Amino acid sequence: MAELQQVVLLITELLQKLAQPTTAPSNPEQTLQTLISTISEFSFDAENGITFEEWYSRYTDLFESDAQNLDNSAKVRLLLSKLDTPSHARYVNYILPKLPKDIDFAGTVKILSQMFGTHTSIFNKRYQCLQLVKSEAEDIITYGAKLE
Repeated sequence: MAELQQVVLLITELLQKLAQPTTAPSNPEQTLQTLISTISEFSFDAENGITFEEWYSRYTDLFESDAQNLDNSAKVRLLLSKLDTPSHARYVNYILPKLPKDIDFAGTVKILSQMFGTHTSIFNKRYQCLQLVKSEAEDIITYGAKLE
């Protein structure tokens, strides 16, 4: 009977360990290295719709949840390490005389969104919308997706 109770306790402990969610590494440097290898590099290309907002929207959860145990300067380093060389140089020149470490994470995201976002006027957007024509080959859902 005692052996049966030990087996039940052992199985209960194992099930509890399996039920616990996996957590990120507790070491901030290890977390930083893991996130660096997970996030792809940002390269600005406005003509093809590759903007900072589009890139950042893919990784927002990583920055908000997985990087929550990192301090502010580590988040900024992580974000700036994922910029390609021309984008990083443009950012550093834009914030002069400040250094990247002098701006918090939210401020860095805001500046990068302004610098590497879409820069078209409302008039131009409306004009392009009026130029759209539904072809015979596409369905109404595809045409509606173009309007967004």
